[in-house]
Amino acid sequence: MDNLEKKIENLDDHNKFYVTTPIYYVTAKPHIGSVYSSILADVVSRWNKLQGKKTFFLTGTDEHGQKVAKAAENAGKSPKEFVDSFIPAYQNAFKDYEIDYDYFIRTTDPEHEKAVQVWLKMLLDKDEIYKGSYDGYYCAQCELFVKEKDGASENSNENKNLEKKEAKVLCPDCNRETEIVSEECYFFRLSKYQDKLLKFYEENPDIIAPKERLNEVISFLKSGLKDLSISRTKISWGIPFPGDDKHVAYVWADALNNYITAIGWGQDDAEKKKEFDFWWPADLHIMGKDILRFHAIYWPAFLMASGLKLPKRMLVHGWITVDKKKMSKSFGNVIDPIELQKIYGNEPVRYYLVRQMAINQDGDFSIEDLEQRISSDLANDLGNLLNRMVALAQKNEIIELNAPEIWSESAIELRDMAQNTVSDFQTYMADYQFHMALASLWKFINKVNSYFHTQEPWKLAKTDREAFLQVLSATGHSLEVIAILLWPVMPKKMEKLLGSLGLTFDLGENLIEKLSLGNWDKKFIFHKIDTLFVKPEPRDPSINSGRTGENDSGSVLSSIGKVGRTEENDSGFVLSSMSSIGKVGRTEENDSGFVLSSIGKVGRTEENDSGSVLSSIGKVGRTEENDSMAVSSSIGKAGRTGERESMSEDVKVGQENISRAGESNAVKKDNVSGVVSEARLEPEHIGIEDFVKTHLVVGQIETAEIVEGSDKLLKLMVDCGAYGRRQVFSGVRKYYKPEELVGKQGVFVVNLKPRKIMGQESQGMMLFAQDDAGNFKFTTVSGFVKNGTRLS
Repeated sequence: MDNLEKKIENLDDHNKFYVTTPIYYVTAKPHIGSVYSSILADVVSRWNKLQGKKTFFLTGTDEHGQKVAKAAENAGKSPKEFVDSFIPAYQNAFKDYEIDYDYFIRTTDPEHEKAVQVWLKMLLDKDEIYKGSYDGYYCAQCELFVKEKDGASENSNENKNLEKKEAKVLCPDCNRETEIVSEECYFFRLSKYQDKLLKFYEENPDIIAPKERLNEVISFLKSGLKDLSISRTKISWGIPFPGDDKHVAYVWADALNNYITAIGWGQDDAEKKKEFDFWWPADLHIMGKDILRFHAIYWPAFLMASGLKLPKRMLVHGWITVDKKKMSKSFGNVIDPIELQKIYGNEPVRYYLVRQMAINQDGDFSIEDLEQRISSDLANDLGNLLNRMVALAQKNEIIELNAPEIWSESAIELRDMAQNTVSDFQTYMADYQFHMALASLWKFINKVNSYFHTQEPWKLAKTDREAFLQVLSATGHSLEVIAILLWPVMPKKMEKLLGSLGLTFDLGENLIEKLSLGNWDKKFIFHKIDTLFVKPEPRDPSINSGRTGENDSGSVLSSIGKVGRTEENDSGFVLSSMSSIGKVGRTEENDSGFVLSSIGKVGRTEENDSGSVLSSIGKVGRTEENDSMAVSSSIGKAGRTGERESMSEDVKVGQENISRAGESNAVKKDNVSGVVSEARLEPEHIGIEDFVKTHLVVGQIETAEIVEGSDKLLKLMVDCGAYGRRQVFSGVRKYYKPEELVGKQGVFVVNLKPRKIMGQESQGMMLFAQDDAGNFKFTTVSGFVKNGTRLS
């Protein structure tokens, strides 16, 4: 607590930010969900530090209650010994994920226990608490007293007349069967605050984010509040009730108070009171959706009764699911965050969780998606941009670089987009839409890649040195913007990136405000650094796709290193033709794993650093059923057992009979497994003169929108360079959110005859590959190339 005294010197309450996580129940080691909540809080805390604010970030553990006592008994330990055994696991996990909290509270801390007793005594004196008896349903799992009308009933019609003690009422939160309890307890006058709470939320509709969660709270309030039991006599593991040692404080009366006791409330010390007055109210409580009711109803009512201000905002996130199911040991789908960090590194996992999981809904965790984000977003889009620029500077003996006095039109356009990106990023972060903030930033990253490639600095180095230096400076300034905005998510990586530019990272002033001014006046000193982001190792094609089973920790990492990618083909999507180069799949020239072929031409050039690789590996054909390209692979099974690869349903979406690309009459499915046998693929051979009729070009998605009236379609506006801007309908809404595609480069067929879809014209088709689970993955190139570049 001594650190707090230093933080509040010479500060006003506009220059502070107090953020909390839920306190985690210690009956097991931390899982990915508890790490996720803490990562979000860490991102918020760091974001406010960027704005020059002093922050206080609180996390900790909830250690009292019936569940803990029972688990300790089963483990043959005392409750305190039992909970003590889990604390290092939490603190080490948070350290591993760079979660920079200020205070880790435990509800067994003596200061907390004393403060809770002070709080209870105050409410007893104010007649906000009274003694009574409880006779009803109780869920031990959720530590929740359940009103019969709120619980789900298992009673059939003929059993409606059963005695109450024989009825089965299920907990509305966990769906487990409740037990009937009858005991003396103290009650908090919760019913007294029903109208006050309704009025508060009517006047403060933005206090809960996302907004749709507020409706749940309003609905619960309108159903009627009863007084709340806040003590137990049948358990002893808890904080003794003041003046009545037969009772212990009920877990929510104990746990929720951590938000005030951690910053000094209830302590007889003038300095502690000063600290509390500065930090309270909390600026943000972060929690999972399953504990919203306790935070949005019980906690505000407790504070109202105590004469304390209410928190400014509550951020409610969904669950992390695996295979669309909530993580559970019984499902065998629990993700161990420590194992995940060991394999992929902490900051790439932080980025994935923040980028992939939309706050307002559950997010499905996928190892394949994690690897895709690391390879595409981090290694290709960002890491490769930095490496290329620094390598090019050093190759041309540019060590120090001053900003030019006059900027070109293209550089000014890039600078303007940087300022707009800072503004958009701020807007999304203010509403805690982290995934949207990162999507807007990646649109800018793709623009910087496009600028760098279009300017062709490797040529300018030989023909126009002044223009060459300006491209390096504009790219360097853009990378500075990117690094600072990304610092809350990946702090060490971004500090390393800035170091590569010769820039130091110093907190204290408002760095976001400085970025928004758009003053591109930095001097860069280029340093070569180790690879910023390493692509995941190719997966072993000899092992079937799917879950690995339980690892040593008893947790599951879904299909890490087990799904059939090969070193030759990291995308699992292969096009080929009739030449014979003698090389299979991935080469130094083509790291994307997307293989096309031609007449023996392979090519990286100075003009095209991504290198569309053209080799001959298998067979490409058309089918009678589908006039679009039919794609198959014959690269030693390419880790895919020869199942068909779909290009997209774009062209025929909306028609009654959709035939997927790549499936001909010759393709037969195994009757047992449903997998297409490669040996049975017999596509019709074509000549090179047929193949070259198909114009496959690289295009960048500028906008993506949901199509009203369709649950499949997204409407894309695509910059196809010399082929123009095109509107393309794509039936991948199930697999991608619109913001996930914006700014990305994909591969498009641009010479298909336009078709009417949903009354509008679709002017091409985007190529997708279908994985073993049936999910569509968009096809791209390994590095940014000029829009309109034709694959040949």
